[in-house]
Amino acid sequence: MLNKIKYIFKMFQKVDISNKPIPCMSCGACCSYFKVQFDSKYNPQVPWQKIKIIKGSQAVMIGAEEFKGRCESLDGKVGESCKCKIYSSRPDVCESFPVWLNNGLQNPKCIAARKHHGLKPEIE
Repeated sequence: MLNKIKYIFKMFQKVDISNKPIPCMSCGACCSYFKVQFDSKYNPQVPWQKIKIIKGSQAVMIGAEEFKGRCESLDGKVGESCKCKIYSSRPDVCESFPVWLNNGLQNPKCIAARKHHGLKPEIE
């Protein structure tokens, strides 16, 4: 029983990913791939000029209203040099998108976005 508990605990331990590279400033693939939808009432920091209300308080980032769109707030060329023009006021869905998962593996959604743009899928 004790071994089973130790195994379960180990499964849920957070892996230290502080030494993993974060390529976002040279990538930007996720900002040009995913539909960026969020609840505007919980994201009042997002500039209203950058969003489109779709229903009630549900909003999307302009340019990223559809899957494989490009967020209007992305500046630069995907795969080379990118930055978010509203980084400090971006929606929570963008802020919480992980390149690395808690298990230390690269997020499969990040891999899919990178592949779509012809970038090397895995980050080293």
